[in-house]
Amino acid sequence: MRNTNVASPFGSLFTTVTAMVSPAHEVITRQPLYDAIPPLQLRPSIRSLASGIFGRIESWRLRHAQRKSLAMLDDRLLEDDGLSRQDVAEEADKPFWRS
Repeated sequence: MRNTNVASPFGSLFTTVTAMVSPAHEVITRQPLYDAIPPLQLRPSIRSLASGIFGRIESWRLRHAQRKSLAMLDDRLLEDDGLSRQDVAEEADKPFWRS
């Protein structure tokens, strides 16, 4: 069964209308309304493009978080890792899209 939460300004309207239509549809077809609606199918090329874009954004987000965490380490922890404050500053100053 599909999720009835719709993230749009028409979410409550959609929920109200489907609540009115769904019982009648189920009586006529003996099948829940959400099961009768086929899922959205994307072409493999579009799916791989979207996957690549979201993967890139996720790697940027992780890189930004790691650099922020690295910049917050104290000198004792940096010394344990063999890093200097200057090394950390250079890494933390890089934009998120540069590795």
